[in-house]
Amino acid sequence: MTQKQHFILRWLVPQALLQSALLVWLYLAVDNGNWPAQSPTWLVGLVTLTIVFPGLCYLRLERAGWRRFLTLVVPYSLLLSVLGMYIGAQQPQQELFNNDALIVTFVLCALITTLKLLNVATLYSRGEPITYRQLYELSWQHFIQFSLCCFFALALWLILLLGGELFSTIGIEILADLLDEPWVSIPVLTCAFAGAAIALRSMLSAVENIEKLLKILAKFLLPVLAVLAITFIASLPFTGLESLWRLENSTLMLLWMQASLLFFFNTVYSRTDALPYYRWWRGVMLLALLTLPLYAMLAHYGLWLRIEQYGLTVSRGWGVLISATLAYFAFSYCGAIIVKRQQWLIWVHKINVIGCAALFMALLAVNSPLANLQQLSAQSQVHRLQSGQVSADEFDVYYFYRELGKAGFEALQQIQQHTDNDSLKARIVRLYANRDEPSDFEKWQSQWLQGVRIADAANQPPSSLLQFIHSNNFYKYYGQGASLYLIAADVNQDQQLEWLLLHQQHNYLQGVMFTENQQQQWQSYHLQVANATDDEEQIKQALAAGEFTLTTPQWQHIDIGGARLSVPVNIYEQQE
Repeated sequence: MTQKQHFILRWLVPQALLQSALLVWLYLAVDNGNWPAQSPTWLVGLVTLTIVFPGLCYLRLERAGWRRFLTLVVPYSLLLSVLGMYIGAQQPQQELFNNDALIVTFVLCALITTLKLLNVATLYSRGEPITYRQLYELSWQHFIQFSLCCFFALALWLILLLGGELFSTIGIEILADLLDEPWVSIPVLTCAFAGAAIALRSMLSAVENIEKLLKILAKFLLPVLAVLAITFIASLPFTGLESLWRLENSTLMLLWMQASLLFFFNTVYSRTDALPYYRWWRGVMLLALLTLPLYAMLAHYGLWLRIEQYGLTVSRGWGVLISATLAYFAFSYCGAIIVKRQQWLIWVHKINVIGCAALFMALLAVNSPLANLQQLSAQSQVHRLQSGQVSADEFDVYYFYRELGKAGFEALQQIQQHTDNDSLKARIVRLYANRDEPSDFEKWQSQWLQGVRIADAANQPPSSLLQFIHSNNFYKYYGQGASLYLIAADVNQDQQLEWLLLHQQHNYLQGVMFTENQQQQWQSYHLQVANATDDEEQIKQALAAGEFTLTTPQWQHIDIGGARLSVPVNIYEQQE
């Protein structure tokens, strides 16, 4: 047995078995409601530590330099675990709100920072200088290695599921039953990932071949992207910016263009000793890089417009972080090209190292109290309410519940205590009141109706309808945002009123229609928005006055032998 094999059997195999046991314990704790499942703080922290530290060891821990490797990996794993505990503290211990998006964000940030830390730890353990070229090569190797490990674990799991289904067809259920047991499935997946990671260490040539293939593809794609980037900027003086800002995702497209150009450029220009392309094509590449500051300024302006109009949100906060990172690269690249001339590519590599280190710190910061985007977004939206930039009726409390988690919950409780607007108070109360079990109907009815505008005051909704809305939880999904309306109308012209529960926010309407059948039982039909308008005030005034018209559909149904055919409505044709 070689020393390398002895090292793997002594350290990595027991580590995989220990990790499997810990993951099984954590899963069963969640399934049975035992500690640490009762404390999200400890649960997320322990899961993070159990996954991150062994994963780093599988991918790169070696016999030579293992002490130097662990001097970076252990503190990082503990730091990430502490951040996981903070993320866990933002989760509700009761089902008051949903904050799963924060967990997803933390996982993605942890994955990126872990792979970057792995690059540095590998070079440090070998005693090699930490240069851009080596970091770049290792980043490709580790990304491909991690992806192949995940693919192998998934493929093995699918094969076992297929085998279980095949045996089930002939009456042998033992394999399918075993795969349903966490004490079998979790160790299988864990050991599959660990085994693939260890095996790929001795197959770096295969990883390098995949890397070379990807670089060849990037070499063909970069010129196309560069020409598109230059052409778009050159077209703006003739088309103007108005058409660009009409689209809500225009800033996102600008950011994608910057990120794509930077990614493909660094993939192709990873070396300074062998420049690709002919001389005139290299000039096109440099010109494309010189357009990056213009993209950065346009993206910043688009974000500023949105934040100025609607305040900071979590998605816009991420937009600011990404835009600032890309702007750093854009202006730094241009500065290196203009100032350093022949040595610009050497300085670009140094710029990349500094930028990646800053991004590493920023991704950790946004998952900490230092830059909690949910907290910052809640503060921004509350400031808009307090300063009068948005009215109490238009204040979107549902966004606080849907996107801001604990920070949104605490902000709304403060608003509820200090606001004098009864409608806003009622919307906040019903947003969080007894979400697991139906609340007392009489108490709910009085609170809910305070936040509902009934178009015809003389025609009040029947108690049976309110009971139907309450028992089927429609109040949880409609009216949590800006304005909620109840309108009575004879929609099918059968001399019996239907009730429309409509939720209006900005220039968008959604809702549900309630009607009684012949057995005097209420039924619900979700309404489809087939047309929209840019005039928000027109919608508000019409809803407040109860003004509407009933329009007969252009195309009737076609019944053939008990089968019904219908012509779908194309909303774009309607708008024309």
